[in-house]
Amino acid sequence: MGNILNEFIVRFGENRALTGIFSVPESVQKLPAVIFLNAGTRHRIGPNRIYTLLARKLANRGFTGLRFDFSGSGDSCIVNNTRPFRESAAEEIRDAMRLLRQKTGLDEFILLGICSGADLAWEICVHEKSIKGLVLINGFLVHAQELEDLYPAAEEMINARYYKKKILQPANWIRFFSGRSNYINIFKSLIKKTAKKQEIYRTPEHSENYGIWNKIIEKQIPVLLLYAEGSIGLDFFNLTARNFLEPNIRNRILDLKIIPDCDHVFSFAWAREMCMQEAAEWLSMKFTKGALLREQN
Repeated sequence: MGNILNEFIVRFGENRALTGIFSVPESVQKLPAVIFLNAGTRHRIGPNRIYTLLARKLANRGFTGLRFDFSGSGDSCIVNNTRPFRESAAEEIRDAMRLLRQKTGLDEFILLGICSGADLAWEICVHEKSIKGLVLINGFLVHAQELEDLYPAAEEMINARYYKKKILQPANWIRFFSGRSNYINIFKSLIKKTAKKQEIYRTPEHSENYGIWNKIIEKQIPVLLLYAEGSIGLDFFNLTARNFLEPNIRNRILDLKIIPDCDHVFSFAWAREMCMQEAAEWLSMKFTKGALLREQN
């Protein structure tokens, strides 16, 4: 039987400008608290309310959660500062950790983010010793200049993946051969796109991306890389870090999960449920008492 869930509103940070929701199980366990990081200035509920639903699912497994709006978004106030968004967001994540320490006494945290929220978690974790785990969902996980340079190649890769799936669908061939649709030009285009050789980008060894990954591995921070098959974030990961991290993925130092047939924001209910289940199962496996005992033995 799951824990009884309590949720309440909190105001915190500079001038109490930030608004968040605590999800707390009736009996707080000594599990790391989960902080949900939004994509940019989106609302704290996450795409299609996935953060709200996942926070409650995790509370039923004993995890305290905090989902909040960055300053200037959702119910949080605008903060008068001249810092770039990423610097401001990093400090607000630290504010969230301070709040959790005060309210719960917990001093270990898991950062969970989608899209740019995953990027923020990836960047800040190497600077904060109290961050003990990462759930990175559809993250780009590259720095700004490389993001701009790589976008055309990543876009070609996601388009090719889409067209390959179309070619392999029997229904499309049935419609083609039955003459019910004029697919000749469409299939010519599909074959042309899927046959095009993909240029593989290799991140230079001196790249900051490698530096962050090396620090994460050195600190032995458990990481779940969770991607929707239809997310362009998967293509950025394949272009920049997949080859470099493959030995760590094979050895389960990092965990990689790809959810088929769904888009970047998990538009369908079944896709959201699968995403939440993967994240919840991984967190339980890595951080519950039973999992820790198994690792020690």
